Amino acid sequence: MISPELLATIEGPLFSLELGIVDSPKSFDEALFKTVGARKLAEQITSEAEERLVRDRALSLLDCEDNDERFRHPFDLAIAVYIRILDVVESSWVFDLSKLAAQRRNLWWSRAMAMRVLQEPHGETPPT
Repeated sequence: MISPELLATIEGPLFSLELGIVDSPKSFDEALFKTVGARKLAEQITSEAEERLVRDRALSLLDCEDNDERFRHPFDLAIAVYIRILDVVESSWVFDLSKLAAQRRNLWWSRAMAMRVLQEPHGETPPT
């Protein structure tokens, strides 16, 4: 079962400090799976219901009230983390989530992770 505290950690401001400075999707991947939160989340996704929970959480963040399309999305990093982890666990939900994220103008990391998913056959990329 995925704890709400774990999701709150990934969505919180300190997670970006734990992730550190990254400048490419490759360095994002390398840094992401060094974080405790991302590793725990990937380990805790063991069923389709948990995959759906993460997907639904990302969808709710996409449409959060604090989002002003003129500025960077306040949950861009968290959405990117959810997309990447769903991709690594080979979730069937990642492709549709990626299509939605790729359409948003104020996402950067999320769009980069979404494009990786969308450019691979069947919307899956190999785990790192």
